[in-house]
Amino acid sequence: MIKETIIRDLVEAKLKLTNLFLVDVKVRVGNKIIVYADGINSITIDECAEISKHIESHLDREIEDYELEVSSPGITQPLKVEKQYKKHLGKQLQVLMKDGIKRNGTLLNYDKDGFQMEEKTKLKGKSEIVISRLLFNDIKETKLLITF
Repeated sequence: MIKETIIRDLVEAKLKLTNLFLVDVKVRVGNKIIVYADGINSITIDECAEISKHIESHLDREIEDYELEVSSPGITQPLKVEKQYKKHLGKQLQVLMKDGIKRNGTLLNYDKDGFQMEEKTKLKGKSEIVISRLLFNDIKETKLLITF
């Protein structure tokens, strides 16, 4: 089976001098390789194709066959890397804490340990805005809050 670390290293080398970044790599049974990449602004289909070609140029199907998919993570997928938080500053988030509590708010800033979020709360019937600091160690998942 192809190792995830090999794919991760190949993609990170390809993206090193670009505005793109690696979000996640998964290698499933049967060597189904899934790579999620993104960019501070966005990622195009052509950029995904370039990443795919780069990976394919370093793997040999004669030695070990594989299936490869390269795409953006999509707006419904959880945020996984720090650069995604940078990309989504000022946007609405839905955070599921490890204790099961869901919190919604606007992403204000982030660092390696967590982020600040502006939340609207109701205390004694009044709406108040609270700035909360959430630590990544306390969070199960963070997603963009999509509203129409």
